[in-house]
Amino acid sequence: MKKIIALILTAVMVLAVFCSCGSDSSENFTGDPSKPSEGSQSSISNETVLSDDDGLKIVKTYRLELETLAFDKASELIASAAEALGGYISESSEKNTSITEDTEALQYATYTVRIPADKTEEYLDAIEAECNILRSSLTTEDITDSYYDYQAQLDSLKIQEERLTEMVEQTTSLDYLITLEDKLAQIRTEINALNSKLQLMDKSVNYSYVYLTLSEVKELQSVSEESYWQRVSNAFAGAISTFTAVMSEIFIGLLWILPFLLLGAVIAIVIISVERKKKNRRRNQNPSDKDSAPSDTEEKK
Repeated sequence: MKKIIALILTAVMVLAVFCSCGSDSSENFTGDPSKPSEGSQSSISNETVLSDDDGLKIVKTYRLELETLAFDKASELIASAAEALGGYISESSEKNTSITEDTEALQYATYTVRIPADKTEEYLDAIEAECNILRSSLTTEDITDSYYDYQAQLDSLKIQEERLTEMVEQTTSLDYLITLEDKLAQIRTEINALNSKLQLMDKSVNYSYVYLTLSEVKELQSVSEESYWQRVSNAFAGAISTFTAVMSEIFIGLLWILPFLLLGAVIAIVIISVERKKKNRRRNQNPSDKDSAPSDTEEKK
């Protein structure tokens, strides 16, 4: 009895494993392993170049915290280097950081710069030559799926526009003509909206975002290495993150196997109940056999 239940549960577990493996392989096959995950971050020095040759649409966002001893010179460089490389400053603000009149006014500024994606590294190198970079980061966002989804919608709407235009030219009914023109106007509005979205996405891909904060200081800070306790803290945070990821995967695996476990449990319960009924029947039959046995021996005597 125990062997039968064990064999059933083993078969159910093997079936669950094959199903989960099949789903994972199908997801990996349909996905593009070359696409980066959305919102991934890396330091600028370790940036992986993401080209658009393979159809990927990647939006890059750089964030740098700068300091300088010559604020006016650095500020002028930020603008002139962007213009020389075909970029521009889309937003900027400046202020003095001194609070009292006795202290010397130190300046502070923020910039939002748009630089051609293939010129961004050159722009960052030009800034690094004049400014001290305290912190830097790169965020990439993959908008490939959204982009081509909008493109497919646009192609479909253009086909509808052509058909409606032909119908408008051929119809002779005034009421039908008004209906067709209303529908045509609606489709053209949707086409314009999709064109605007695609143009904005193209611009976001072709021109990287560079967010700069520039601080004027009297003495440049030295970029120090991480201390021992900072490394311990980072290692602990990484361990917690890994543990959370593993537990989440285990939970997902349990959800995959749960229906098969329930099916195995139902089968096991049915088998156990059937076996108990058989045992009860045998017990009910055995007393009668025992009662009849003495009578037979008496007759023989």
